[in-house]
Amino acid sequence: PPVVRHEGESAEIICPYDSFYKSKSKTLCKGKCSTRDRNTLNETVREEEETKTDRLTLNDDVTASVFTGTITGLTAENAGKY
Repeated sequence: PPVVRHEGESAEIICPYDSFYKSKSKTLCKGKCSTRDRNTLNETVREEEETKTDRLTLNDDVTASVFTGTITGLTAENAGKY
């Protein structure tokens, strides 16, 4: 389902995945997400690691098979499909 937030708020993007992908690295991308054309925001998350940049946190919970991306301090530039 779409996540609707306002500027200044945080958005959490929750992505459940199949057990086949547990050992694979995960990527959060904006817009096109095909392998060759993707606009990658960060792709360093792998197996229970948390990656955090200025306003983006990525977490891979392999036990629950859920990849989560959290963007804080949303701006108009963050609008779009992820």
